[in-house]
Amino acid sequence: ELDKPVVAAVTGAAIGIGTTMLLHCDFVFVADDARLAMPFVALGLVPEYASSLLVPQLMGARLAAEKLLLGDPFTGQQAVDCGIANAVLPAPEVALHARRVAERFNALPPGAVREAKRLMRAPQREQVL
Repeated sequence: ELDKPVVAAVTGAAIGIGTTMLLHCDFVFVADDARLAMPFVALGLVPEYASSLLVPQLMGARLAAEKLLLGDPFTGQQAVDCGIANAVLPAPEVALHARRVAERFNALPPGAVREAKRLMRAPQREQVL
């Protein structure tokens, strides 16, 4: 429910909650060698933190079933292709790029940013409630 944009930078592995948290970010940038996975079912767990709602919205039911039920690892490029991430970059550039994107909000009218984010997130919030 944070009213400011949230920017994530992923290098290395994002497994389980590490991937699930990305679903709640406004911008996600991943390294070209990043590995992501949501192995909940294989671990005897159910997907958490609204991933069972958000993953099908992002990628459709069939691809969501592949990611959530089978839990196979996927690459940074696959994260972009299925809607989890905005862009894949060389690992050394990810954090700097994410920081530059985040800093761009300093020049924007904060009220307009907050209201635009609220309006974009309203449909998801209504489904959860």
